[in-house]
Amino acid sequence: MSTETNSNLREYIPLIECKKGYLYRINSRNLSFGVYDGKGGFIGIREKFGGHYLFTEFHWDQGPPYGTVRPVQEIEKIPENIEVKEGLGTVDSATNRQIHWEDEKESWVYDDTNETFSPMTGKRKGFACGVSNDVLFEYLKKVEQI
Repeated sequence: MSTETNSNLREYIPLIECKKGYLYRINSRNLSFGVYDGKGGFIGIREKFGGHYLFTEFHWDQGPPYGTVRPVQEIEKIPENIEVKEGLGTVDSATNRQIHWEDEKESWVYDDTNETFSPMTGKRKGFACGVSNDVLFEYLKKVEQI
């Protein structure tokens, strides 16, 4: 690698200086902008096969093979009402109640009652369904002008 390339790789904001909930212009494999999640990741909009979705890539300082993001410019703090997450959990598609996986039970359970969720049974035909973070997606969509 040439000296010029090595110099360019060092011109980024170090992980320790990144602020949770802030939008950054970034250099990475798949993203141009990303919101720092406070855990080493930047959430941005990825395009693949014509589709767009939220995707997390990790800061360069975390090293190979996962460190692919070099933030180059802090842009702004995102609005307080936007959660800094790719997804907003999982729900029972028939009732829209929140569910989570419990390893001990080896099954999904309802958050509010802790009863076991049984997908695709009975009259309701529900299934576990991920909830996308549409508010963050729309915010980033405006930034990227997709």
